[in-house]
Amino acid sequence: MTTLSQIQRARNETIACITAPDVMIERPNRADATGPSVFRTSLDLTSDLIIAVIVKNMGGYLIASPALREYCADDRGDLFTLLVNEFSYDYLLQTYTKISELHVGDVISVETIFRRQGYTPAQWSPVPLPIDRVRETFFVVGRFAVWKRNETKPQPIVPVGGFLHGHKVPVVLFGSTKLVMVKPSLLRRQGRGQLFATAFIPEVQPGQVLRSIRPGLPTSDVLLRTSAVGCQWQLNPILLDFATGSPDVIRDLDTSPMTFSHGLQPGVDTHAQAYSSTFGVYGMVALQAKRTDLRHFRADVINVESIEGRGTFIKFALHTENQTTSSRLWKKGTPLTVELPDGECLRMTVVVVEHEPRRTRLSARLLSPYSNIYNIHSVVIRQKPTERGDMARLAPRLRNIPEVSEINNAMRTLAAVSGAGALPALEPFPVDHENLTMGEFVLSEQQASIIGTLSLNYFTALAVNCGPGTGKTTTLALAVLSRIENTPSCSLMTAMSNSAVTATVKALFKTDKQRKCKAVRLISSQNRASTEHEHRTPLDFPIIWPEFFFGLVTQFDQRHEPLYRDIVDATIYLVRCGKIFRRSLKRSDLRTSAGSKPVKTLLVLFYDLFKPDLVIGTCASVRSSYGQPGMSRFADQVELLLLDEASQLPRYAFTAICHTFPRARPVLLGDVHQLDPYEDPDLPGSLSSYAVGNVLDDASTLGRCPVLPLLRVHRCPKPIT
Repeated sequence: MTTLSQIQRARNETIACITAPDVMIERPNRADATGPSVFRTSLDLTSDLIIAVIVKNMGGYLIASPALREYCADDRGDLFTLLVNEFSYDYLLQTYTKISELHVGDVISVETIFRRQGYTPAQWSPVPLPIDRVRETFFVVGRFAVWKRNETKPQPIVPVGGFLHGHKVPVVLFGSTKLVMVKPSLLRRQGRGQLFATAFIPEVQPGQVLRSIRPGLPTSDVLLRTSAVGCQWQLNPILLDFATGSPDVIRDLDTSPMTFSHGLQPGVDTHAQAYSSTFGVYGMVALQAKRTDLRHFRADVINVESIEGRGTFIKFALHTENQTTSSRLWKKGTPLTVELPDGECLRMTVVVVEHEPRRTRLSARLLSPYSNIYNIHSVVIRQKPTERGDMARLAPRLRNIPEVSEINNAMRTLAAVSGAGALPALEPFPVDHENLTMGEFVLSEQQASIIGTLSLNYFTALAVNCGPGTGKTTTLALAVLSRIENTPSCSLMTAMSNSAVTATVKALFKTDKQRKCKAVRLISSQNRASTEHEHRTPLDFPIIWPEFFFGLVTQFDQRHEPLYRDIVDATIYLVRCGKIFRRSLKRSDLRTSAGSKPVKTLLVLFYDLFKPDLVIGTCASVRSSYGQPGMSRFADQVELLLLDEASQLPRYAFTAICHTFPRARPVLLGDVHQLDPYEDPDLPGSLSSYAVGNVLDDASTLGRCPVLPLLRVHRCPKPIT
């Protein structure tokens, strides 16, 4: 491992190179130059001067940058860029290097450097060079060696048609979360069908922070002092060569990507999930980033007009000097995202557009609640936005995937749905045919069987394929109430849409008249403010936590009990949101402690005090909430995972939810013939098939999960007239 003393030695030697005599080297014969074939595998602390990463190919030469920021610190920005050219000597091969055979992302051990020929000491400057001036790099790499490369075996790839970056086509590579850029001519030569390729994956990023910093010096200080030489380079994988894939793999991919784990060695049940994740959500996020870059416009605010009963309307003048657009792309009703100078985003919809040569005027209706729009003069309009944030929050893991084991029920289910075999059959639940009532509800035998099964932990997973009007949501709510009495634990209900979540809350209010179930809906204050009024509920987290904390604090303030930290934190959060005033507290110890900082985050504190029986929320909000620091222990407490409207559930969301709650018992409820899975309409078909799939159909129709029917209709559809 590199130490600070070795870094200081390297800095001292580079200072000596500034005033050293010119190094006169005869121009090497290019025919004798060779590419790296022998690689370093370990550090040599006596000879290694700088560990650097090649970050840019300039054609005739390369730019390298130190792997650690401490080489540059806050006073040697000149070391941020080093030149690798035909005068650089590979001492392992005992020959000058062939520039064309070095890759961007290669890690090199630099043994010597020298001042660039033709440069004088007076031209040296400690100021770091911007990207557009890297050609003026002062130091040249002398003797060096290349570290062993991370080259993959033949991996499946999927070209992304229609999204061009310069003269290259982006390609999604299995196992990588970054796009690989390939020349179109190379792709055309490969023909049709599933493509495979070997790739070089950069393992070291430039400008990392050495963690063994002087004791007592915070890492944040180092980051702040070295911000001028922060990492400006993006090192993507490089496609080395096209290769032939295994016939078994090609057959499985053509048949169904979900069966990709068939034929593999034991212990790799999660391989199919990782495969789906790579081609799914990461392809979607990468493409969405490209789309956002191509479809955003700077605009000036011309006029803001509020009309009573109709809303607020804003007129914009788009800046189209460097981009072209058409009125066909701004049809009435097109959703927009308008980014304000402070970073806040507003939702709007197009009302009318006026398109003239070199000028486009746009009128949009404001959907988000915002009162200070009158003081804004310039914004960024993003055309045809999609839920990129939600897709990113739902990104499944590609590393540290939870183990498929007996206790991780969700992971066993995910492996089975991904093609790793079927789950064990479900033992029938004995139904008392003479007592089919639960409260004021008369159940069908199928409802009673489902509720009884979910009340106990005698199953791994369950699929309920049901049609409209069969009482699915009511059955879900009754199962939670029954489980509270039989198996006290935390249950979680999630769905892709706010409408499904709202329907569950209404069903819970309908079935739980006595309010025995302590439930909360996870939604942020910002999302609640932008959500339609009919999708807001009394169980929303921004509503329920102040009410619950206020009741706790006011009751505690009346009693003479020892003060404990959680009640102090609850008081602090109430004071911050203006629900209570410190001077109104009767207890002096509580009044004094309320002026400090909270120890726990708001969500963790709420869970510790409220101890919910049921957590409700969309897949995105649930994953985001449980991904916060300190929430992992509550994720392990979730034993029942109810996935409502599961026909809408895309594969990437199901994978992410199972990774978040590996021990929970998943229950998929929905109608495979009713609602299709959520998908991005701009996603190419080859990527969409991996990302979206049909989880409910795979789980129920193919027999990979136990299935219970729910067919009796309780609510007839309205007659068609």
